[in-house]
Parts: sequence; C-alpha cells; structure tokens
Amino acid sequence: MLRQAQSIDVQAQSQGRWLLRSARFQDWLCSSRSDVLLADGNSEQYGMARCSPMTLMCAVLAQGLAKRDGTLVVHFFCGAHNTSGDDLAGPTGLIRSLIIQVLARYELDLSFMDSGRWYEHLEKQDPLVLCNLFHRIVAQLPGIILFCIIDGVSLFEKEQWRAQIELVVWKLREIVADPTMNVVLKLLITSPGISRVVKGILRAEDRIWIPKDAATEGKLLTGKDMAFGRSQTPGDSRSPR
Repeated sequence: MLRQAQSIDVQAQSQGRWLLRSARFQDWLCSSRSDVLLADGNSEQYGMARCSPMTLMCAVLAQGLAKRDGTLVVHFFCGAHNTSGDDLAGPTGLIRSLIIQVLARYELDLSFMDSGRWYEHLEKQDPLVLCNLFHRIVAQLPGIILFCIIDGVSLFEKEQWRAQIELVVWKLREIVADPTMNVVLKLLITSPGISRVVKGILRAEDRIWIPKDAATEGKLLTGKDMAFGRSQTPGDSRSPR
C-alpha cells in the first residue's frame, strides 16, 4: 500500500501532512491515555479510492511508529480487502487480521477458548466473537502502547457490510474505553472522503475533518514529516456534526 500510495498526486499528499501536524492528532499520538480518532480526508478526487492520500499517511505513520520502543503497531488497509473474493474481505477480515498481528508478536494464554463455544463461533467468523477475542488477547498485553491503524473504513460502509462495521468499530471503541486494560490503545480510523456510518458511532471530539484547502503544499509526504512532538499548527477543523 505504501508503494501504491506514493503515486498519488503530490498536492493531495498535503492532506496527510496537515493531519500529522494538527493539534487533535498530536494529542492522540502523544498523550499517555487510550484514545480513538476518526480522520475524514474530505477528498472528492479520492472519495472512494482504494488507495488515497490517507492511505499514504497511514502507511508512513505505521512505518514510523514501528521503530519506537515499547510499542506495537497493527494495521489494516480496507482498500486492499474490499472485494468479496479476498480472504480478509470486510469487517470480519479486519478484526481477524488484527488478532493475527497481535498473536504473531506475543505468546498469550488462549486456554480460555477451551471452554464455551469459542471455536464453533470462530469457524463461522462471528464478528461479535472475533471482537471479544481481540479484547481478551489485548487485555493480556504488557504495559505497552498499542497503535491500531485502520485506513479507508468508508469502503466497508456499503450495505453488505454496514452492520458488521458498526459492530466492529463499536467494540473497538469499548476496548479503548476499558479502564481495566494495562495497554494504552491508540485507535486511528481514516476515510478518504467522509465517513457516513462510523462517524455516528464516535463523539464529535473524536472526529477530525481535513479542510479541502489542505492540499496546497505540493510536497511528497515522507517519514521526515513524522513529528512526535506537539502540534505545529494552531488548530483543527472539527468534523461537521
């Protein structure tokens, strides 16, 4: 996705740079608490594109965060999995991917699955059970920062997946808000245009809307744009309610 996104119009790449520098994003990135942020790219050109300026931003961000000590980065690019023939298509593929990425990095106790009907429900790819499994394994992580980056969520807002993406995002928000967690969970969800479904699940203060005139710098977005300090811009454009 990083390679594909590098071919995006250079001016449009300024969208990602604006977000990285915004006060709300920097608060999401640098605070010591769990947090969730939905970033709408507000792009007409890339509104339903599988690979957008937000995709490039997410790829650069994931690459930069992966180099930090005490962090785990899991990510999912909806644009790479939005066709029915893909093994990870749709919201159930999203949560399955996140589970596997965590289990690939940590040896966790899965003995709780020996009781109840875990395997039966997982074989059916029950989205609620998948989300509960993700919650159970994340709860076992040591005191790290877990960055969870989901790009292009609006591609999963089509009718066939609408109920599932509502459930998955709702459950992810619940995990972020869980006070018993040892891990600090930072959830970033992006949309190339404007999310119509997911935005209704989150609070207004957890949504940010990139202005159309953000794409003006005409410079490539690279890892050098990653700033782990505070905001370099005076304020944000909040998502319209």
